[in-house]
Amino acid sequence: MSSAIAPLQQANACMALPLSDSDTLCGDLFVNLATRRVPFIFGHLTLAVEVSTAACTDHDLTGQTTWPGASILCHWLAAQPASFFAASTPALELGAGTGLAGLYFYARGGDIRLTDYQPVVLDLLKRNAASVTIDVASGGSVHVSPLLWGDSAAHTELLSHTPDSRGFPVLLAADVVYPGSQAALPGLVDSVCSLLAPGGSLFLSYCSRAKTTDVALFDAIRDAGLETQQVSDVRHEGCVSGVVYRVQRSTGGPRPLGT
Repeated sequence: MSSAIAPLQQANACMALPLSDSDTLCGDLFVNLATRRVPFIFGHLTLAVEVSTAACTDHDLTGQTTWPGASILCHWLAAQPASFFAASTPALELGAGTGLAGLYFYARGGDIRLTDYQPVVLDLLKRNAASVTIDVASGGSVHVSPLLWGDSAAHTELLSHTPDSRGFPVLLAADVVYPGSQAALPGLVDSVCSLLAPGGSLFLSYCSRAKTTDVALFDAIRDAGLETQQVSDVRHEGCVSGVVYRVQRSTGGPRPLGT
């Protein structure tokens, strides 16, 4: 595990607020469909995306909110030269949520496919993708596709959008792993391995919030025959800190079982 994890470990709190008229009850959880457009500034670009107005939401619908890791990834992307985006297409974002990171990639002229799974999140993602107008984009394109992590049929469909169906040279993922999400790790890692082109890279923005989650994430990456390299400094966003990792296939292959 990277030594950068220790200073990243911080707690987040969510203040419960009364339900509003726009809250839809779902058992003991709720889905808030009300949104507002929020501007984000990265370098010389300003992106405005719709985000949920809820203080909390159903844990399966966390994609309604733009999390700190998305801003951290965008700031890292903002420091990359134009050649990075030209050489990295087509790209794909995993767990895109509101689409902020992927839309910034598009804003820099890249071709990207944004993916998520829950219908409410996909609807929001499609609206954000359709509403972004980028004057400086040159030849970029943005598409939205459903993806349940680990779904082989979805992998096949997505790969059909890449040259020779060999995979995406760049994957993006921001704040897709957090306390309580460990059960999704096998599917996430399977999607990374299935969709990543030979020699390609996943750029993963990660905010450490619990040591057990840190261990589970980096063990899953290592066990899948992937290796990580920290490519950014620690960046503070609100009450959390995060970094960007480059994840690639290890030359040593998957770790043997039981080791």
